[in-house]
Amino acid sequence: VAFPTETVYGLGANGLDHDAVTRIFTAKQRPGDNPLILHCRDWAMVRRSLVPRDHVIPTCYEEASASFWPGPLTLLLPKAERVPLSVTGGHATVAVRVPNHPIALALIALADTPLAAPSANRSGRPSPTQASHVADDLGDRIPLVLDGGACAIGIESTVLDGLRSPPLVLRPGMLTAEALAAACPSLRALRTYQQGSETALEAQPTTPGMKYRHYSPNAPVTLLLPPPEGLAEGSDRAWLRFVGSAPDGALPRLPMVHVVLGGTPEAVSRHLFEQLRALDHAGVSHIFIEGLPTTPPSRGVMNRIHKAASTT
Repeated sequence: VAFPTETVYGLGANGLDHDAVTRIFTAKQRPGDNPLILHCRDWAMVRRSLVPRDHVIPTCYEEASASFWPGPLTLLLPKAERVPLSVTGGHATVAVRVPNHPIALALIALADTPLAAPSANRSGRPSPTQASHVADDLGDRIPLVLDGGACAIGIESTVLDGLRSPPLVLRPGMLTAEALAAACPSLRALRTYQQGSETALEAQPTTPGMKYRHYSPNAPVTLLLPPPEGLAEGSDRAWLRFVGSAPDGALPRLPMVHVVLGGTPEAVSRHLFEQLRALDHAGVSHIFIEGLPTTPPSRGVMNRIHKAASTT
């Protein structure tokens, strides 16, 4: 069943049932070593179903969840034996979060079990932020899509590994490392994973979004850092901008489709995947995306743009 969350739409199944989890991988055509996130109602469900009984929840997780659950924060925990290895990509840890969406929480409560729920799209495609995006990718592969309208955030959750010292943000999202460190005294030394910095982790990722190419439309994507003075002409090309990225006079006067994603990283995050899909429907041959200024709030959306881009 596909359902909305505050981040993107998820494809949900019983996260404690290996056969159900396998059907997720089949529907998405997802590599089996790409772990899934389990979505829970609260800490009580996490403790009851997902972690060893003798495990002591790290202080940093207690602090972070008190401030940011329900919300776009995923935590890495040691898994209980009952959690299938198909969920974790063969690892001894499991990624969990409590979503901040009434439909998602109602579905979890109705199922009374953690739901494994990666993004509800074909593997490698832009994540779905509307029910129609799910139908485009998986309409003939799944029985039901719950339509909750557009997702509020538009990119996936921040993933925190507090089992290592110092703690590490494995995947950036709109919840920044700086916000986590400010709210949680035990996360003052928090680091953020950088692509290419940890070879072993990249070869065997413990969380989704680290190993494979993601978020890619059919048209090739070029990330512009910084925007060039001129580009090859073509009326079937598109340029994704954001407000204030460059004065209008500095933009190439070319017959392109110009799309303004918004004036803040939050707005760009909310509209990025939607517009990549819309441009695919429009049949453009190439998509150029301007890079955002380097700030903590832009880190998550720039991570997605880098992964979508075939060239920079």
